[in-house]
Amino acid sequence: KHLSDSGKKVFKVLVSSDEVKIKYAEDLKNECLSMVEKAIIEEGDSFLDNFKDKLSSIKDINSNNVDEIIINCSELNESLSKK
Repeated sequence: KHLSDSGKKVFKVLVSSDEVKIKYAEDLKNECLSMVEKAIIEEGDSFLDNFKDKLSSIKDINSNNVDEIIINCSELNESLSKK
């Protein structure tokens, strides 16, 4: 009731199987990376280089780290969408 549409989607994914969560996390990470790169090019936001490096360093998404990756990337995605 109190969650935004994106929050509802994230919650739904977080209670899904690891396979679904890992696929979603990979897609979300790539989407965030594209958004960060676009913002760096368009706006010269060099402070976003740190986010780009962190996103690029995510290589092994597994059942131990997938929830954290989804939450962090969805928050970043939402922040970048508001720019």
